[in-house]
Amino acid sequence: MTWNSSLPMGQLLFFSDYESRKNCQGIIKLLEDEYHGNCRMNLIKAYLKAFCIIITEDLTSQEPLLHDKQRIQKLITLIDTYYITQKETRFYAEKLSISAHHLNDIVRISRGTTVKKNDRSTPFT
Repeated sequence: MTWNSSLPMGQLLFFSDYESRKNCQGIIKLLEDEYHGNCRMNLIKAYLKAFCIIITEDLTSQEPLLHDKQRIQKLITLIDTYYITQKETRFYAEKLSISAHHLNDIVRISRGTTVKKNDRSTPFT
């Protein structure tokens, strides 16, 4: 079995750092060996549980980043629509159903600026 974190057509199944990928490859090898060897169900279940824990940690750690990317995309659309009439961060935050502080944190982390400091001369894209 070959370890691959993507589906056909290039869609990502999940994100995995090198260490997690290496650990999962080892677990998959153990699973294969046990399945084709002694086939002890309790051991196979334990390996599957360990595999699921690693993948769940990866998915959980990436979830906020994916959600923030979606918010940034929505923010770009909102700015393109309202930038002439709406200059306040609070307006965009309300449209995204988050606080202005949280919105600025998201933008600062992903873009190195705040919503208000970002003007049309330095677009997000």
